[in-house]
Amino acid sequence: MRDENKTREQLIDELNEMRRKVADIGNDGKAQRVDSLIDDITHLKMVERKLRESEQRLQLALEGGALGLWDWNLKTGRAIWSEWAIRMLGYELDELDPHVRTWKRAVHPDDWEKVSEVLNGHLAGRLPCFEAEYRIQTKSGEWKWVQARGKVAEYDKDGKPQRITGTMLDITERRKAAEELRNSEEKYRRLVENAYDIVYTTDPNGRVTFVNPSGLQHIRYSQEEVVGRNYLEFIPEEYMENVGRFYSRQFLEKIPDTYYEFPFVTKNGEMRWYGQKTQLLMEKDGIVGFQSIARDITDGKRMEEKRLEMERRLLHAQKIESLAVMAGGIAHDFNNQLAVVLGNLELALTDQTLDTETRLSIESAVEAARRSAELSKQMQIYTGSTFYYPVDVDLNKLLSGNLSQLESCISGNVTLNLERFNSLPLMRGDADQIQHLVMNLVVNASEAIKDQHGVVALRTGVMDCEVGYLSRSRLEEKPTPGRFVFLEVTDTGCGMDTDNQRRLFDPFFTTKFTGRGLGMAEVIGVVKGHRGAIIVDSEIGKGTTIRILFPATKDARASTAQIMERVEIKPSPTETANRQKTILLVEDETGVRDLAVRRLDILGYNTITTADGEEAIGLFQERISEIDLVMLDFAMPRMNGVEAFKEFIRIKPDVKVILSSGYTEDVLLQNFPDRRPAGVLHKPYKMEALKAKLDRLLGNDG
Repeated sequence: MRDENKTREQLIDELNEMRRKVADIGNDGKAQRVDSLIDDITHLKMVERKLRESEQRLQLALEGGALGLWDWNLKTGRAIWSEWAIRMLGYELDELDPHVRTWKRAVHPDDWEKVSEVLNGHLAGRLPCFEAEYRIQTKSGEWKWVQARGKVAEYDKDGKPQRITGTMLDITERRKAAEELRNSEEKYRRLVENAYDIVYTTDPNGRVTFVNPSGLQHIRYSQEEVVGRNYLEFIPEEYMENVGRFYSRQFLEKIPDTYYEFPFVTKNGEMRWYGQKTQLLMEKDGIVGFQSIARDITDGKRMEEKRLEMERRLLHAQKIESLAVMAGGIAHDFNNQLAVVLGNLELALTDQTLDTETRLSIESAVEAARRSAELSKQMQIYTGSTFYYPVDVDLNKLLSGNLSQLESCISGNVTLNLERFNSLPLMRGDADQIQHLVMNLVVNASEAIKDQHGVVALRTGVMDCEVGYLSRSRLEEKPTPGRFVFLEVTDTGCGMDTDNQRRLFDPFFTTKFTGRGLGMAEVIGVVKGHRGAIIVDSEIGKGTTIRILFPATKDARASTAQIMERVEIKPSPTETANRQKTILLVEDETGVRDLAVRRLDILGYNTITTADGEEAIGLFQERISEIDLVMLDFAMPRMNGVEAFKEFIRIKPDVKVILSSGYTEDVLLQNFPDRRPAGVLHKPYKMEALKAKLDRLLGNDG
């Protein structure tokens, strides 16, 4: 029986031996007889066929994978290349004797050291195989990048490597693409780093992930001080809500890019304006963040503001000039006519035969004509086109001398108080006009109290004013900084909103009834004529304070008299009561949490802080008796706002919870189909919004 495990060569040798044994050789050496022996070689043929098929499959796989074979004789240094490898080098099969070229001669000289290091590592047994990328020269002399892998295929009797064989892959295009990509990335990196604009990226939650060096120079921060913080921490509080709304809308509606302008506060406290274009950063899983380019537009913004301010002042000046011309013309013609009326009426009064009733009627007409003349004078004062005769005026003495007259002009339910500053310096002014000014202010304050019992307080003083304080003046022209005598009129009336404050000094404007007159308009005319300032502070339900500043005399400015630098404002009863309230603040963003704590401290609340929902539940259970309200973030780790809210109301059903998030209120409340939070704050929120929510929920508990 034939051994199935014998090799093909062994089987062929045995077959030839058997043939020699069965041959009958004659004396002449020729075969006389041949005995035939037949052996079954079916298995051998099958092995040969399978071997050929295997070799063909291997060849197809190598050609399909663009792989070349090489065999390097370490002893002679000569390399044998496969057909694909030869063609890869730019030769035809009959052009290159694969035994002639040595492998070392084909490798680029600059790459040989690296290749030999890897090769020696494999030959020494330190590396499991030889694997390297290097350049190899083609027939035309150009260099191609290849990736070669191989292993030792033959050792001598002493165990030394004799031959190494492996594969070769042309990676020239891949290396070229990688190089182009690196060059492109390097060009982009240099462009971003050297760009004058601020280039930065944020994650979907608004945390900064990168800022270019030029951007850091703009904002005066280091990379470590910016990366990881929320971008809203660098936006002035009054602009946070609008800026945050841009980001939220872009994120929720997946708007590819947006442009908007916003201010930024640098590390040294300077506020700069930037025009910013923001793009979404998208990957297959969705939005991964934002990429923004912000350009400093502060100078342009200031120039535009100056231009608009100049246009506004020009229009105002033209309006005042027109009013002055009109007032002058009216005064001239009107007073001429009134002079005729008054003259004739006075002549009529000289008639001794007039009966008493007729005389009283004429005298009443004379008084009305004089008041009509006063009206045209008031219009001239408002426009600044009248003349006044300045003298040294003691404001304390002027108020004391007219106190009884002032009291007669106010309602019986209003108390008038006068608080005079001792040693008040003199001021330069027209006493008659100042008396009219005080009368108008007191009457206006009294009417603001309406039918309620209240107080109108007159107060005098002296103060040194800087540019910042004087910039609050309601007059277009601001006085020069220095020492001022002031008159302050405060009422406990209804107060005014921003719009009414803006229109307070317009002619004939009133919140009481139509056609009130030029009272407050005359006030601003008097102050303008005295080169003073008007400061107004008012709040709905808390009354109004109007402070009139008159420049002190030169002697007063040079003196060292006692100066009242500021007005002490006592906290309101509600603010004092708020000191007793405690709020549990649940916020995972450190910057947002710290900002909220500072705001709550300013508003007078005690705070307990935590960064996640689970810890908040534990604190709430432990300190339930002292917590008056919970401010709860919507998106948090471990336990989100929805889950935490359910736990809070389970522990204490009547707990007051304010939910805060960057999402809009309608989106948030979809997550609370049953019981809803007591309030919602849309991030970023203003301090006024926070105060309003807390006042509504806690204001009646103190």
